[in-house]
Amino acid sequence: MSYPAYIHTNELNRYGFAINPDNPREANHTIYPTLSARYQCDKCGVWSSAFGGLPGMFCVRCFTDKPPHKVTLQTYKLYLCCTDHDCEHQQVAFRFLSDYGFELTFLGHDGYGGYVDLAPIKQLVEEEQEHFFLQLNNFTVSKYRARKMEHPGRQARSKLPKSS
Repeated sequence: MSYPAYIHTNELNRYGFAINPDNPREANHTIYPTLSARYQCDKCGVWSSAFGGLPGMFCVRCFTDKPPHKVTLQTYKLYLCCTDHDCEHQQVAFRFLSDYGFELTFLGHDGYGGYVDLAPIKQLVEEEQEHFFLQLNNFTVSKYRARKMEHPGRQARSKLPKSS
């Protein structure tokens, strides 16, 4: 699965990561534990996979003296899977979003395609935000730090989580 290169501690659960009880500086993915791990940077505290969690090691941004990663507006975008308004996958996603009070009358568009702005989720408390993103992970994949709807069975760089 494709995940953002840098994840803040409060975002770990949103992307399906859990902190390893044996090593609190390591977070493993709950669905694909052998494929994905993130390690906490000693300097900025952001989680990345760059140096494999060796003691005294830093993320690439800190190692190259760049400012620490910040959460951007891209984190709160949900890209559409296609332009077909009758797409069954989009209808499921829109019903889910309407349960959270989203008005889907206007969809944005940028260089990556059409998207739904998820910024109203910021107003929810942290637990509700995590619950929202964990449910969203059931039918979306990570795409350029945002989320993207994918048709089930489609061969894409990112994969939908395995259903149990």
